[in-house]
Amino acid sequence: VDPPHALKKVESSLDHQILQYDGIPMSKGMLFSVYEAMNAHSGEGSLMANPKLKDGDFKGTQWTAMNVGPVARVLSGTMVKMIDEVCNNPKTYPMPETCPTGTDRVTLFSKVRQLCKHMNRWFDICNGKDTFNPFAKASKKSGPGYSDELLEILAWFCDWDTSLRSQPGEYQKTCFLTVDAFRSLKSVCYGFASIIYEFCERQD
Repeated sequence: VDPPHALKKVESSLDHQILQYDGIPMSKGMLFSVYEAMNAHSGEGSLMANPKLKDGDFKGTQWTAMNVGPVARVLSGTMVKMIDEVCNNPKTYPMPETCPTGTDRVTLFSKVRQLCKHMNRWFDICNGKDTFNPFAKASKKSGPGYSDELLEILAWFCDWDTSLRSQPGEYQKTCFLTVDAFRSLKSVCYGFASIIYEFCERQD
């Protein structure tokens, strides 16, 4: 599997399930609520004055299903910044009804923020057209760092899966990525980590 398809599979899990990590929910709807809150307050000097995100990025259509761009914009560094802005300034950005009144926003959005942060960096490393492309910058000295980052990101997902399986009661599959999404993520992480290492070892 290639990185764009793996990314879309992760996003699909987030879109069609209410994921949970340590009892904290994650969903695409939560990300859309952040987007709505910032749009409602958008104006001169705001983070959304020149938005990269659009309404259509959050709504599944035939076009979005076939393109990785909307997914990459949602699971992005821009979204991480938006979450921080909304969580750190609750009076400025009233949340829609989907966010319970009085909820500790930092805690509520902590896991979905981590997910966006990890997938953003993961895609930066794996995306050959990006300026972060390790094959353009990697050397014997820097290459292992990229491999380590991929494995650290994967470790976060593995810890999440383990934490769910260690809870008492029946394992809830809907709280985690689909089997196909997790398998695809692991394949890309292990594959790219190995390729980067091999690529750098062959350099003089």
